[in-house]
Amino acid sequence: MRNGPALILALMMMFSLSACGNNSHQNTPSTMPGTGQPSEPNAEQTPIPGENTELGKDPENERENGDMPEPDAGSDILIVYFSRAGNSYGTEDVDAVTSASLAIPGNTAVIANMVEEAIGGDLFQIITVDPYPKDYRETTDVARVELDEDARPELSTHVENMDAYDIVVLGYPNWWGTIPMAVYTFLEEYDFSGKTIVPYCTHQGSGLGRSATDIKTLCPDSTILDGLAVSGSRVSNAQSDVNKWLSDLGLVE
Repeated sequence: MRNGPALILALMMMFSLSACGNNSHQNTPSTMPGTGQPSEPNAEQTPIPGENTELGKDPENERENGDMPEPDAGSDILIVYFSRAGNSYGTEDVDAVTSASLAIPGNTAVIANMVEEAIGGDLFQIITVDPYPKDYRETTDVARVELDEDARPELSTHVENMDAYDIVVLGYPNWWGTIPMAVYTFLEEYDFSGKTIVPYCTHQGSGLGRSATDIKTLCPDSTILDGLAVSGSRVSNAQSDVNKWLSDLGLVE
């Protein structure tokens, strides 16, 4: 019995040390398996800075945390393109022009889809009432005649809400150093005053030619940004060039 108080005291000290040890473990960050780095404690319950758990965004903290509100993707952007494929094969084959496996015919459409991938927007194809020849050389002959005669081919597709767009990305093949005459028809059909036109062309060695100058003449009250010229042989691998071009123009981050 003489050792009873000492035994009780020893048991009390052991219980106190055990409790302290458990508390210390709870306050030490756990480690992620195989990394040795501490994981965020209670990550599933920790709100992400700048976010509202119910609405997804906290408007008061968006700018402070570097998270800008997402705009309505492409709501004011129209991506217009003229491609020989959709005009020589008929409108029922328009989907075919998105294939990068096409050589000359679908090049302009392929770039249009790359632009849409980068900045969003609405795609619109310029299609003529009278189709062009399926043979490329014959098409260039027709294009030469149209240019010499200052022709305005009639179009079968039309933009119903042009006023809704502030930015018009305009794509076309370089035909005889400038835009195809069907694109002349398109540009003369609408009022582009105050709009920003972003031109690009596909070519076989002649670059933009005088196309940007001709667009400016047709749309004197528009802002014409620097254009992009993509060689036909590089179209299928041009996404990085398209992204850099759009980034340099401030259209994509």
